[in-house]
Amino acid sequence: MIAYPFRVLFTLSFLFINLFQEAFPGGFDTVATAGKNSVITFGALQQFVHERFYDRMYRTRPLEYAYTRALDDMIVEQLKRIDFFERGLDRDSALLESNRRVINEELVIRYFGREYVRKYVNDAAMREAYERMKREVVCRRNHVNAPAGDSAKSRKSFDAVRGQLASELARGATFNGLVSASGRLLHTLTAPVDTVTVTWKKGLVAEADSIIFKLRVGQIAILNLSASLEIVQIVRINTVPVAPYENVKDEIYNTLRERFASTAADDFTRATKALVDERALTWNEKALEMLLGWSNIPGFYASLYRDTLTAAIAEGRNPVLLNYRGGRVDLREYLRLLNDVLILPGRGRFRVEDLKKFILEAIRTDRVVKKARALGLEKGIFTFRSTDPTLRDRIVSLYNQRVIEASIPALTEGTMREFYAANKDSLYYQLAKVNIYAVISTDRKEIDNVWQMHLRGTAFEKLAPQIDVKTFVRDRSGDSIRSYLSTETPFLGKAAFTLTLNQVAGPIEYVDPDRGTCYAIIKCVGIRPEKQLTMDDARKTIAADFMEFQKKKIGDETAESLKNKYGFKEYEDVLMRDVAALRAK
Repeated sequence: MIAYPFRVLFTLSFLFINLFQEAFPGGFDTVATAGKNSVITFGALQQFVHERFYDRMYRTRPLEYAYTRALDDMIVEQLKRIDFFERGLDRDSALLESNRRVINEELVIRYFGREYVRKYVNDAAMREAYERMKREVVCRRNHVNAPAGDSAKSRKSFDAVRGQLASELARGATFNGLVSASGRLLHTLTAPVDTVTVTWKKGLVAEADSIIFKLRVGQIAILNLSASLEIVQIVRINTVPVAPYENVKDEIYNTLRERFASTAADDFTRATKALVDERALTWNEKALEMLLGWSNIPGFYASLYRDTLTAAIAEGRNPVLLNYRGGRVDLREYLRLLNDVLILPGRGRFRVEDLKKFILEAIRTDRVVKKARALGLEKGIFTFRSTDPTLRDRIVSLYNQRVIEASIPALTEGTMREFYAANKDSLYYQLAKVNIYAVISTDRKEIDNVWQMHLRGTAFEKLAPQIDVKTFVRDRSGDSIRSYLSTETPFLGKAAFTLTLNQVAGPIEYVDPDRGTCYAIIKCVGIRPEKQLTMDDARKTIAADFMEFQKKKIGDETAESLKNKYGFKEYEDVLMRDVAALRAK
């Protein structure tokens, strides 16, 4: 099956943009600037840390260290975007076309925001919400559930009770009288009465709270909900002090956006569905079966589709897949839609129905793109200020290719030998390494039973439900052992290096500060001896090592050059304050 329709994906991206800015009180604090006018907020940094796993990479360091490293990388990436456009790389037509799909995705998001979200989230709505912030409505509420069951008769009887209560209210019934009457008429126990406070945010989110927020002091109302009713009476209305509008408008905007995102998305879905009349579709089932065969080739939409479809078209095979009112989709048009508008997942087992749904979704999205372009919404998308995360990453990636990787000198036999000689004692000295399987327990009796099973001939791999795999390396002096590609303390490293291949040892006792006293049985499953690698030994990896070394070297030089060229500023006091507050949460 194909993934969610694109409109669902972009709606979610709209909902969760600035997620960390909204979730943390200091999210909008400026922690750095890159170039003249490019601001980095703590919320954006927090999201960057989360997405790139800096907190995990540096989990043995203080949290401030992870955030400082991430902030430096954010600054450099933004300076690369600025320099990308300063160099005029955006005027490369081939480069622009290679990003057409990402640009069009951003166009759809902008169109959605302008034509649908803006109906609900605009200056007038925000000003109205600001006035609502100044009020809190305190009320007595009695929630009355519908009768048990879900039959038409039950619903009819509940509707009748609603009507009777409304009549009693019109005749002057009190709040307590209505609560008692609801229990009597429905033959149920009277539910407890709650006194609750409705804030401006609650008044936006819940249907009942929205009505309550507009009532007067002393007013009684019967709120008809979908499967229940509420009897409410306004006790008082409090005046709440609020900050100036400019200080809270971001909070208001985000609250309104979250409240109406679903409504706006529903509006958008209905409108885009109407862009293609599904009552007038003619599908070419034979051509779709041909396309399906290609589509189910592993990785077809990840990398193969361009060459496959281009070759078929060049050979004169360009069948019409769909005729619809206002146009048609042949293989050439299908290729354009894939390149410019939407792409199917690189992996998946598709059906003809999946392809039909995708083609219709692509046609609709293409029409939305054209509407957005006609409104002039393309201006400012492909810039260093772009907010689309995919496009931002793409600009950095292209910059690295065009500026950094293109500067790497060619690897010849001579430069290969020079690189080997310069790194012989570091990259090409092979440290001793050992791989083990381990059964570990904090229960001595349990590990003794496992040991007896081993002595009776049970295969090591069947001694316990969980077998840990650990790798250790030893430094050249032989004095220091560490876990390989891990920050874990090498508790079993010394014992591991005493084993021969396939030898089993145990029980071994050690103290883990987190788990207490532990016991282990270990088996050596791999040994790599310590030795100096020759040039021939290193030849397998030297090209990749050379590339990584040069990328790092040129990358560091480029970062320093960009900082000097465009300037940057870090607000360390703000960063440390917000990280400390984050840790305290």
